[in-house]
Order: sequence, then structure tokens, then C-alpha cells
Amino acid sequence: MIRYLYLSLFILAGLSATATHIVGGEIYYKLNNSTTHNYTVTVKVYIDCENGDPGAISSDNEIYISIWNAATSAYIDDFVLTRSSPSRLGNTVYACIKEPKGVCVDAYTYQTTMTINPGSDGVILAWQRCCRNRSISNIIDPIAAGYTAWTVIPANGTTNSSAYFSTIPPVYVCTNVPLQFKQPAIDPDGDSLVYELNTPFLGATSADPRPVSYGEYDQPTFRNLLWKSPYSTGNMMGGSPKLSINSSTGELNVTPTTIGQFVVGYTVKEYRNGVYIGETRRDYQFNVIECEFDVVANFTVPDGVSINGIYTFGCTDTVCFLNKSYSKIKPYTLTWDFGDFSTTADTSHEESPCYIYPGNGDYMVTLKVKSEICEDIYNYGVRIRSAKPFYLGPDSSFCEDIEYTLDTKIDDAVNLSWNTGDTESSITVNKPGLYIANVSYGNCTYSDSVILQDDRVARFPLPVDSLLCDTIDMMLNVGVEGTSYLWSTSMEDTFRSVYVSEPGTYSVIVETDHCIDFDTIRLLQATKPSIDDIIYCGTPYKYTFDALEEAKFLWSTGSTKPEIFIEQEGTFWIRITQRNCVHSDTFIVANTGLNIDLGSDEHFCDRMNTTLDAGSNGWNYKWSTGEKSQAIKVTTPNTYIVSKSDSAGCIVSDTIVLSLTQSPYFDISNSAKICINRFTAYDDIDAPEGFSYLWSTGSTASKLTINKGGYYSLRITDDFGCSTLDSFYVNLDTASLPNDLPVPNAFSPNGDGLNDFFPYSKSITQEGYHLIIYTRWGEKVFDSLEDINQTNWNGDYNSTETHNQAFIYYMRYIGCDGSYKNKKGYVYPLH
Repeated sequence: MIRYLYLSLFILAGLSATATHIVGGEIYYKLNNSTTHNYTVTVKVYIDCENGDPGAISSDNEIYISIWNAATSAYIDDFVLTRSSPSRLGNTVYACIKEPKGVCVDAYTYQTTMTINPGSDGVILAWQRCCRNRSISNIIDPIAAGYTAWTVIPANGTTNSSAYFSTIPPVYVCTNVPLQFKQPAIDPDGDSLVYELNTPFLGATSADPRPVSYGEYDQPTFRNLLWKSPYSTGNMMGGSPKLSINSSTGELNVTPTTIGQFVVGYTVKEYRNGVYIGETRRDYQFNVIECEFDVVANFTVPDGVSINGIYTFGCTDTVCFLNKSYSKIKPYTLTWDFGDFSTTADTSHEESPCYIYPGNGDYMVTLKVKSEICEDIYNYGVRIRSAKPFYLGPDSSFCEDIEYTLDTKIDDAVNLSWNTGDTESSITVNKPGLYIANVSYGNCTYSDSVILQDDRVARFPLPVDSLLCDTIDMMLNVGVEGTSYLWSTSMEDTFRSVYVSEPGTYSVIVETDHCIDFDTIRLLQATKPSIDDIIYCGTPYKYTFDALEEAKFLWSTGSTKPEIFIEQEGTFWIRITQRNCVHSDTFIVANTGLNIDLGSDEHFCDRMNTTLDAGSNGWNYKWSTGEKSQAIKVTTPNTYIVSKSDSAGCIVSDTIVLSLTQSPYFDISNSAKICINRFTAYDDIDAPEGFSYLWSTGSTASKLTINKGGYYSLRITDDFGCSTLDSFYVNLDTASLPNDLPVPNAFSPNGDGLNDFFPYSKSITQEGYHLIIYTRWGEKVFDSLEDINQTNWNGDYNSTETHNQAFIYYMRYIGCDGSYKNKKGYVYPLH
């Protein structure tokens, strides 16, 4: 008979006068969108459709879910869920069984999608109902014991969908028949799941069995259910073996021995990357009844102790099994498989065999019972610990404060104890001594011990670092016993004490059998200043002390720095204080006053003849020319260097650069001729390019515009400041016109005194001038030779004013160069 049951979680349990219809249920949620906080909340409820109160079943058409702050337990809100149509459950977990009558279970689903903001604390979703079946055997006052189904949505920042069970529970459980069923939970986030048994929670009351508002709800933290003796979390329903759950798979194991109704609680915990995320707790009512089977496979191990679904043994490799199987039809066969993978000969067909295991290990034993009409299989584990399964490690010595963990690494013992009184698998100790661990597997106990010793070197502080004012004469002594000593002074200094007479850092190493320690001392000798008298050469005298330990300085100048700058002659002193040590010294500073200055670099024009003087206060002189006198005469450009020294050995030097260039040369003709007229521009006189200029007129341009006769001069200067002066005379030719005479193309003969005549307002009297005006058809309008008193045209044509028409002019005159010039063009009189 295969008894594996895939169980979904049952939160609610049982039948009562106020709610005699609920068998169990589960609550879970799924996160749809973390940004909008959109969740789908689902509640599944299983109803007794055989004996349930129709009125109670009808009243749970709607259920109320309350929302609470997970950190403060403050009420937030509630919402209503409406159920779907029921589905009839017909599952069984047993093989070879004659189905009992009078058992009926319907499944209802409540579900909604909504916004739930868990905030910074997270929220609790809870459903409360009362009461449980009055015939429940393992709790106190079941008729007044309600229940609370709840789950937690973690705070914002931790996105999570809760784990839920994928299968439904059995409708009934049979007495004296092994029950093994798997109930794997599904976690949408892929978190690691851990299963364990737990005490369920109470909720609501018989006076208010169906709370629907804030004042009626139980507030978190919810109350624990009270077990009736001898039942407890570790013994929820009796049995042999008792109820256990596999922490990894969630598989439940039990062989019940008592008929009745029993509340069972368990939880699934979620871990993400080793960090606890949340958990969902459920409780479920097991209805244990008497059943009729054709075949039942079952066995026990009389000498074993069942712990968490496995029989535990110590001190022996031999296990004897007691067959408790049943078959209505004879004959039947028994096939044992003892789960020893080290051999293929680990099977038997005996009634109650014994098997010798190869040593420590966990083994799964399988018994198959087969008749001509049915076959059943039962699996249960055995744990062999025939050899001591743990070791605390070797005895240890410590050279510092003890903080040491002793670990048996045992998590499957029947009992575990230490001589310290602790019962955990590992302990952390901070004292030396003998530590003993006792590990029991049923009838056998194993022990191991370890000795922890404090072998530290006794404290031996050397004297504090010292500053001595005069000589060092000291005996350094460790003052404690050790197996060996080694001083830094020499490999041969291996005694407890050593003599020292020099400043420095001294260390010693002291060893015991297992430990080593050391200490260091610094011996300093106060500094006695000693500054020689000095004659400094020109620049200020500077003296600096190297870094001195704890030194305070005081100079006769008032300075307290470790260095001094002296710019005058005299007698000076320094006082150095180091702790209680005070030392001083006096010194004389003299300055020879030796100096030299050849002056600034100098440039000469055309010729050089100068004297360079190095000053009279030197004993020896040395010029770059090889001369050794105080002064030298120089006539050629060069870089000149001189050094001189005095009787104190001070040496000074200086350098001067002398340069020579020729002044610029230019020649302007002694005389020049310009043509002038009151209505003309005048000729330019040019100077050589590439210099700076100064004309006698004050102009600094390279060209000079002249409109008057007379004497003129120009000085040109090069980049070195060398200059040349030249002068010339300018003749003014009043009888000639400029070579290029400017002629306007329009005039305004309107009598306003401005531009009333063409080409100019005033008469042209120079000889050779002739102006003729024509119309565009060639008719002569004006001729300057016809009237000696009118050399310019007034704009009239046949004594009549002309308006807005073009005339052609022809002009002939003698230029400044003595040749005739011709000009022609159009002119417009503008009235």
C-alpha cells in the first residue's frame, strides 16, 4: 500500500456548533506589479459536505480579510472576497483499501486582484473564524477555539510572492497504518523553502465566530493554540512513529495509533540568498478512522528511536526489523530492501529479518508486501552511528584571549550534552579547561574531549621609552620566566637582562612552549647643541637642526623654530629643552661685506670705449679676459665675467653683456620741389623703412606730407637706440598744378556760395590751364579762353540755367613735372 499524500495547507480546522462545516484552507498572494503594488490574493477553503451545517456553509459565501501593519500591528483596512462554485474532492492516499463511506469534502476558491501598498513596514493579511470541532482530541476547549490564517507581505524594497502548497490533503487518515505524503510548496520567486511543525493560532470567539469589522478582529500578534496533555508541538497526535516533517521536502510521516480528530500545524519558511524573507503557517485537522485493507505493508524497529522520520542507532551496525504487515489473502510475499548501496545482497524475504550495515550512514529501508489481489510498499529510514561520529579536534594552547568554537557537527542525535551544561551541537568558550561532549543515539553514547590551555607569556613590559639628559647607562630586565629570550642587541644576548649604553631602539622576544611575545623600548639621549662661529659671505646665514624628539627651541633672537636666518653680525645663543633636559650653546656670526656690481648690460652705437670696475674691497680678481686687476678697459662687444675673493675665502662674481652696432644710414636730397595750389593735394616725402622716426614737424610716421616750403629734418632710430639725423629744403612751385588734378563730377550752381562753379569755386590762374564744356550733342557751352575773367563754368547754357542733364568737359593744364596733362569726363549741374 503506497501512502504518499501531496498535501495543500489547511489553515482552518474542524466542526463546531457555530461553524460545523470547515475542514481547512489556505491563503497566499502573488505580486503582479511592484511599481503599482498590484497583488492577487487567493484563499482556498475545504468544506465538510457530508455533515456540514448548510446554514454555516451558506454564511461563508463572503469572507473578510483584515490588513495590519506588520511592524506596529496597527489596523489598516479590510476587504471582502466572494467564493466560486465548489469542486468535489475524491482523492485517497492509500492503496489496497476499501473506501469508507460518509466522507465528503468540497473545495471553494476566493480570489481578487487589488492594490496593496505594504509601505516601509510590510502588512499582514489575516482571516479569522470560530470555532473548531468539539470532538478534537489534542487541544483544550476545542468548541471555543477559533483559528487565524495569515500571511505577511514584506515591506517595499523586497518583492515577493508567497509560497503555497500545490496539492490537497487526504480526506481521512487510517489508524495503525503508516501514512507518508508529500506536500511540496511552490514559490514563484524560486526562494529556498524550509518546512517545520509549529503550534497553530487562535482567532475569533464563539460569541463572535465570524468577525467582519475592525472592533471584532483579533489584533496581531495572534494567540497560540493550547495543547491538551500529553500533546505538544513535538507530539501532535501520538503514533508510532510520531508525526514528523522533512525540513527539505515537506513530507509528513506518521503511523497514528488513536482514533479521533487532531489539529496539526506546520509552516513553510522562505529564504533568499540565505536571508529570511517570510513564512506561511497553516493548521489542518486530521480525522483518524478505522479502515479496512486488503494489504498493508508496515514494520517497526524495536531497538530504534524514531527522530524526524528515521530510526536512530548507535554502538551497533546490526538492525533487527519487526514485521507488522497484514494481508487478507494468503499466501503473500515479503520483499525487504535495506538500502545498502555498497552491495546488491541487501535484500530478504524473511518475516522479521536482521541486517548488518557497513558502518555510519543513513539508509532507506523498503518493505513490499504482495498478495494475488494487491501490493503495498512502506519506506522508512535508519541511521547507523556505530562509530563515534564526531571529533572535537586536538588539545590546543592559546597565546591570546580565548574565543574558540567547539563543534560536534551533529544534528541527528537523540540527546547531546556538554559538561558545561549546554545542549547545542556547538558551543563557544572563552576559558581554558577540559571540555567534554556526549552524543547519544538511543542506547549508545559517544564522548569526546579537548583540553584548552592558556600558554601566554606573562606580561613583561619593559620600562617606558626614556629620554636621558647625559650618558646612557641602563640594565634592561624582562622580569618574567620564559623558556628562551632573544635581545635585538646580539644573537648572543639570550638572558633575561641586557646592558645598554647607546641611544636606540631595543627589543626582546620571550618564548614559552607554545607562545611568543615581545616588547620594545626606545632610549633617547638629549641633544647638546654645538654651533661653530661663522663668517658668512653676503647672503643671510642659515642654521637648521635635524628633527629632535620632543624638542623646544629658543634662540637669542626670540625665534622658537628649529632653524634660524641671521642677516647681521653679532653673538647669538640657542637653548634646546627636551622634557627635563636643557642644553645651550653660544656662537659668533660675522659678515665680510664682500660685494660686486658691474651694472646692467649696455649697448654702444658705432664705437665702444668704456671701463669695467669690480670694486675695491677684494683681495684677488679674475676676469674672463684673463686680467687680474680691479678694473679693465674694453673696446669690443662681448660677455665679461669677473670674480673676486677676500681674506675670509668669500667669493662673489658678476657678469655684464656689452654689445655694439652701427647707426642706421640714410640720405634725403638736399632740396625738393612741390607743386601747391589751394585746392590740390600735395606730394609725399619718403624715409627708409624699418626704423622709428621723428620729423622736425613732430610727426613719427615714415612719410611726411608737405604743403609749405622751407627747411625740414628727420631722425631715424634702430632697435638698439642708435640714430642718424638728416635735413633738406623744400621749394614751393606756385606756377604748376599737381600732376593728378582731382576733378568733381557734379556741382551746385545755386548761389549759396558752396560749389557754385566747376571745377572749383575759385579761379585758376596758372598758365596753360584751359577748360571747355560741351553738350552731349557736341555743342560748346563754355570755354575758359574766351573770357580771361571767368576761368570756371557757372552752369549756365545760353544764359539759362541747366537742369538735371550731363555735360562733357575737356581740361588741359601744365603739371608739376612741367608736362601738359589732359582730363575729360561728365559733369552734372545740380540746381
